[in-house]
Amino acid sequence: MTIAFVMTLGIISGPLFCFFGFKFYDKKVLSKLKKKESTTEVVKEENIETKEEVKEEIKEDAKPKKSFGPILFNAAFIAMISSFLAEYFALLKNTGKENVSPVDSWIPTVVVFVSFASMALLTFISKKFKQKWLNSFALGFSMLIGMGTAVLLQSLFGGM
Repeated sequence: MTIAFVMTLGIISGPLFCFFGFKFYDKKVLSKLKKKESTTEVVKEENIETKEEVKEEIKEDAKPKKSFGPILFNAAFIAMISSFLAEYFALLKNTGKENVSPVDSWIPTVVVFVSFASMALLTFISKKFKQKWLNSFALGFSMLIGMGTAVLLQSLFGGM
């Protein structure tokens, strides 16, 4: 259920971004391209000293600017994962109660760690063997490995 909910939100966010934010994004990108084109035209018209100055300015514009967006996204992701894990750690603590199965408390925790380990391994393989295509699929593969682990553990220990 949780996987379906998270995947639905993830899939819906792409078209919504395109519908509401693409016009703003497109204008911003086009304005930067026009600015770079105008600076290269200036370079063609002026002398060599000016070319070097403009090249330095272009390099400075190309440097990544620090923004709060990635930090906010990472914090929200960690908070979401922590909220999912908190329930299962609470179940792990309260396994003596009648209505809580001990299996239900440790399987999600194991799945999170298996998914984390598979993502780390795939990232390591991608960087070590310079397989750039693996970067695009590492998250999906680690999710599939985690879901497969959950199904396997639930069928072995869940009493299905």
